[in-house]
Amino acid sequence: MPLAADLDGPRACDGEAGAPQLDEATHSVSGARSTENGPWAVAHHALAGEASLCWSTPQRPKPKPKRKAAEEDRQTDDVPVLVIAADPERSAESSAQRARTTLRRWCTSLGVDRLGTLTFRCRRCKVPTGCVCPQGPARPTWDEYDEVLTCIEAFRRAMRKRYGVVPLALVVEVHADGHLHVHFGVNRFINQAQLAACWPHGFVKMTRANRPKGQHIGRREQARRCASYLAKYIGKGFEGGTGRKSYSTTRGLVPKPQRMRFMRRSEAMGWLLDVNGRGPASVWSSADVEGWEAPPCWLMFWDDPPPEGGS
Repeated sequence: MPLAADLDGPRACDGEAGAPQLDEATHSVSGARSTENGPWAVAHHALAGEASLCWSTPQRPKPKPKRKAAEEDRQTDDVPVLVIAADPERSAESSAQRARTTLRRWCTSLGVDRLGTLTFRCRRCKVPTGCVCPQGPARPTWDEYDEVLTCIEAFRRAMRKRYGVVPLALVVEVHADGHLHVHFGVNRFINQAQLAACWPHGFVKMTRANRPKGQHIGRREQARRCASYLAKYIGKGFEGGTGRKSYSTTRGLVPKPQRMRFMRRSEAMGWLLDVNGRGPASVWSSADVEGWEAPPCWLMFWDDPPPEGGS
């Protein structure tokens, strides 16, 4: 069954023939099969220009607590218990997809459009850009993952000391040869020398997310491209690292989404049009996913808001 979080931003339907679009007149989505009646749950991420609309089960009153059974009634030694083992691969992929979605919204909300790479020099030859040891480089591997986390925290503290509170997203990548290095995203340009002063462990590099030549890309789309680059490393090579988080972000910078519930889908769509002032640039619909078994849902993406006084 496809996962509800199997999305990688609005490019899932941008420019595709037959992609679902929101009809501003009827507040309906073309090509989507679903019932009109709800309840419908809406999560609106205003800064990220993103909203989700999902059919949810009606809220029911909590049942009254039952009387505690006597000790002899709770003996289950002779009663067979059916244990359903969870699929570890599916659980890991589902967790990674949720993390990618969270990272995309975080980067878009804060305008994170600069990318950087932090590497580790060889411990033997100490060459920052390339190892000259005949036996190969001696860099941190999966066994030294805790050491890498310590270096990341020191980098975060150095950045905070030099620049104050900076939106910073860091993702650990497990390279093909087993060594680890770090990718990060930030919302401003940082001088190479100043960046190197915050990371004394090896080579540093900064760039911007790719943009097609001659094509204007808004702030949100640029941040989504940056988040897409970082998100592809989440979960990569971490199959044996259960319980270890492969990315981290600066806390306390993004407000919580505004959550609403509506009894009719058209009411929810109308509310989203009102709060955003226009229809979304792209819409993803679960109706287009073959074999979708979860309740129907949509994801809507808005481009940058028009300038003050513009249309």
